[in-house]
Amino acid sequence: MQAEFAPKNKLLYINTNCEGMDKVRCAHLLLKHRESRNPVNRNTGERVNRTKEEAVSDLRSLLEVLRKSERPDHEFRRLARAKSECSSAKNGGDLGFFDRYTMQKPFTEASFNLRVNEISDLVETDSGVHLIYRIA
Repeated sequence: MQAEFAPKNKLLYINTNCEGMDKVRCAHLLLKHRESRNPVNRNTGERVNRTKEEAVSDLRSLLEVLRKSERPDHEFRRLARAKSECSSAKNGGDLGFFDRYTMQKPFTEASFNLRVNEISDLVETDSGVHLIYRIA
C-alpha cells in the first residue's frame, strides 16, 4: 500500500476522528535546532547548531523528496536512517506503538490524526521539527 500525504498546512493538532484508538504505531524523522530542548544529535553525539528556520527548510526539502518518490514508505525509512537526529533512526525512525500519553502533545495529536500509511506535514515540538509516518 502506498503512503499518502497529509494536506500541506493541515492543522494536525486538532483532535478529531480518533476517539477509541488506544495506540498508534509511527515512525518519524526528527531534525533538531539550537532552540530544541536537547540540541544534540542522538546518533553522532554532536551539538546541533542549525536555526529553527534551517531545520524547517531542510525538512521541507525532505518532504518534497518523499512526495516525488514512487515508494514514499520505503523512502521515509531510508531518509530517517540517514537524516533523523533521534536514536530511532537506526530503526528507520520506527517508534513502535504508543498511547496518547507517551509523546509530546503536538506529536501525539498529529500521530492520532493521521490515517495508516499517511505522512504528516511538519510537526513542531520542544524536541525539534518532525515528519511522522503512521504505520498502524
